[in-house]
This record gives sequence, structure tokens and C-alpha cells, in this order.
Amino acid sequence: MPRSYHHLSHVDRATIMLMHAEGHSLRAIAERLKRSPSTVSREVDVIPEQASLMMPTVLPRNGPQFSTSRCVPRHKPG
Repeated sequence: MPRSYHHLSHVDRATIMLMHAEGHSLRAIAERLKRSPSTVSREVDVIPEQASLMMPTVLPRNGPQFSTSRCVPRHKPG
């Protein structure tokens, strides 16, 4: 079976976060998402403890806001 890597979607990450917070096992989460248990394990390792209290549907919306807040205004040549 050829190996291929596919990024986890925001929905996958939210599902992992919620199911983990509800106490589901890593294998149960992996089976539901049709992913390897090691993939789920790596994702759980990077979830901060406070993230289980956040609403995962809000997380993807924060990206554009934070990326534009870091923009530095540039002067026009001339």
C-alpha cells in the first residue's frame, strides 16, 4: 500500500480536539477519521491544555485577522 500524506483539515483537528476532551481513546478518534492512530497522537500532543475549552469553529477564523495585524505598512517609492 503506497504511503501518501494528507494534511488534517480544520474539521479533522476540531473533531480530534472535541473527542479527546470528551475522553475518547486515540484509536477511537483515528477510526472515526479514518486516520492512523499515530497521526491522531501527534495532533493531540500539540493541542494546548487550554484549547480544549475553546470553540474549535472560531480557530480558523482567527488566521486572517492575525496575519493582517502583522503586516507592516510600506512606503511607496518616489
